[in-house]
Amino acid sequence: MQNEKNHNETDADNSAQFAQSNIKDLTDKLNAVLQAVSSQTLIPNQLPEWLDEKTTQNLLRKKTTALWKLRKEGKIQFSKIGGSTYYSLDSIKRLLNGNKKIMHTNNQNK
Repeated sequence: MQNEKNHNETDADNSAQFAQSNIKDLTDKLNAVLQAVSSQTLIPNQLPEWLDEKTTQNLLRKKTTALWKLRKEGKIQFSKIGGSTYYSLDSIKRLLNGNKKIMHTNNQNK
């Protein structure tokens, strides 16, 4: 009986240690991901005047084809140097500001 009790306590201790180890591993991985994301996050005041293709894609959450369409329609200023395309931050801001939507709520029913 005593031996079975010790065995159950050992199993419980092992389970607790396993859970604690898994939580620590997950926490470490989450912190690594958060650090990687925060190092790649751009703060608007830190953006350069011209943004490369990848930065523009990340900023607008658009793919290359969508950016090409915006260029073709003249909605966004760009510059090409060799095989690289750069986008004007000012034109991106104008595009975003020009597409602002204001949500109206109907307060008359309240």
